[in-house]
Order: sequence, then structure tokens, then C-alpha cells
Amino acid sequence: MSDLSLQLQQAASQLPVSSYFDDALYRRELETIFQRGPRYVGHQLSVSERGDYYALPQEGEGRALVHTAKGIELVSNVCRHRQAVMLKGRGNLNAQAGTGGNIVCPLHRWTYNPSGELLGAPHFSHDPCLNLNNYKLREWNGLLFEDNGRDIEADLAGMGPRAQLISPVTPWTVWSCMSATTTGRPSSRSIWRTTMWAPSTQAWASL
Repeated sequence: MSDLSLQLQQAASQLPVSSYFDDALYRRELETIFQRGPRYVGHQLSVSERGDYYALPQEGEGRALVHTAKGIELVSNVCRHRQAVMLKGRGNLNAQAGTGGNIVCPLHRWTYNPSGELLGAPHFSHDPCLNLNNYKLREWNGLLFEDNGRDIEADLAGMGPRAQLISPVTPWTVWSCMSATTTGRPSSRSIWRTTMWAPSTQAWASL
């Protein structure tokens, strides 16, 4: 009979359990991996029509993609007055009654235009001049990334020519999913993947 003891030995590369709960390691992961790496936030099809918004669930809805007159923008979704989250889930600003197509805080009715500029602050005698933060985006084949200085085209050049990823007849399929811990923190404890179906090559590609 063969000796199975060698086969059952613990792998030397296995992470200790403590690494999944180490706050110092978590902060180091954020700094060295996520802050410097491509920051995928969503797909342009999630806000395909003007006025569409999508509050990012992976960020606790703290920011939202909004399709404005300028195009798709990434805007803070937290009111500058009392830090309330304003937009919930997915919808269209123009379909919300009483907002005039703007972003309106449910607490004290502070009103911002779709790009985050403060339009009105009830009960304030002067304009507080507190606009929502607006974050630059980069786009690659419909995928939207927060612009942190990385060259997304270069990062994803290995994915192949655009013509092989997009069919002129059948649009490609893209989605993202996160398998998160109870904290929901974007670290090695969470797995992000964007999967694309390229009809022209009948193949899958994953980020």
C-alpha cells in the first residue's frame, strides 16, 4: 500500500487563517493592490439611457454611476449636509416624482444636479458651496474604471483585439460578481471577476 502521508501534508503556500482577519494586512492590500490597480466600477449598459443611475452596491451605495448630459459620470452619493445616502439601487432621475431630474436628499431636500453640483439647500441663507465629489472615469469596451492614473488600454491589451470581443450582430455579455465576507470589504477575502462572452471567437474571457 502506498504511503499517503506525504500527499496529505499541508501545503507550504497556504495562508494562515489569521491572514483573513488581520487589519494591518487588509490595509496593506488596499494600498498595494486595490488603490494602485484598475478600479472597475461597472458597465456602461447599467446606465444606458440619459438620467439612468446605478448606486454601486460594492461600495455600500456610497457612489453612483449617473448618465448625464455630459455622458456617464461617477458621483458621490452621500449628501454633503448630513451624510445621507440619496440614490438607492438602480433607476432613472427623470422618473422620480418631485425631483426635476435631479439628485435630492431624502432628509433635508438638498438638491444636486446629475453631475453633483449643489442647486439648493433649504433653510440656508447662503449657498454652502458643497458640491458632490465627481470622479473621473476611463472606459474600455464598455467597462468603466475609476481613473487613478493607470493606462487601462495597456493593462487589458492582452485581452485581444476589440473586433474579437465585440460582435456586430450579437452584443457581448458582461457581468461582475463579488463573493464577499460579512464585512464586504474589497480585499483578498473577496473575489471580483468580470466575464465576457466574445461571440466572434465563441470563447470566454475573464478579468
